[in-house]
Amino acid sequence: MTALWSEKAADAILDYEPEGQCNVIGYEEKVGPLTATVLNDAFIQAAELNDYHSIAPLNSASVVLPALLGAAQVKHMSRRRSQNGDGHQSQESTRTVSGLEFLIAAVVGFETGPRSGSAMHGADLLLREWHCGPVFGCPAAAAASSRLLGLSVDNTESAIGIACTQAWGLMAAQYEWMVKRVQHPFAARNGLFGALLARNDYVGIKKVFERSYGGFLSMFSQGNGNTPQHDVRKVIQGLGDVELRRGYAPVAPYWLPLWPPPQSGRDLRQLRL
Repeated sequence: MTALWSEKAADAILDYEPEGQCNVIGYEEKVGPLTATVLNDAFIQAAELNDYHSIAPLNSASVVLPALLGAAQVKHMSRRRSQNGDGHQSQESTRTVSGLEFLIAAVVGFETGPRSGSAMHGADLLLREWHCGPVFGCPAAAAASSRLLGLSVDNTESAIGIACTQAWGLMAAQYEWMVKRVQHPFAARNGLFGALLARNDYVGIKKVFERSYGGFLSMFSQGNGNTPQHDVRKVIQGLGDVELRRGYAPVAPYWLPLWPPPQSGRDLRQLRL
């Protein structure tokens, strides 16, 4: 059934989307990188090809991999202004992205998402009715895409800031279900969009994790009742340690509707996300 929902999304989008450079798996049409990211992600979600992290619940594979597929197909393409003001597109068609480059970028994304979530008490976000995967997924997709595109440290910070200001996801999506299938895809798109903007020196929010007013952690931890409400140190604490990776499951358990809504951490542990 969920594959049919993804096909419905593809049919709707391909009716109006102009031709682009990126493949949509299973389709002959090519579209732009942002649209391709959404559609490829929707089919990953439909096939339940999701990993799962118990510390900060999100499906990292469905956020990181589609963003990287889109980034890989436009990495060596650019649009520049000619002297007469007309835009033209250039492409180094002989260059490719290596498997090693892709895997390293994926690891960056897989580390970033759970760390961003654990800094605001992870699954606690579900208690406050946010779909936490699309929230934690925005910086994950941005960091991964930035790595693959070869962005500088400064531009990577901008990319993450651009992605984080687009973070969202209402848990009410569980009731009608179709739109839930594209909420992780929206996070993947937002992360790639941030990286593509930052690649051209577009400046995003700086110190987006640290900002005490309107920052990523500050905003999404409001009202959680914890002391402290968030801990920015957890974003990089023990970076690379195997302990954080122990939270991963290679395939997410089948997700069940949150009804009745969870009332405690014990309730959350019983959910299949």
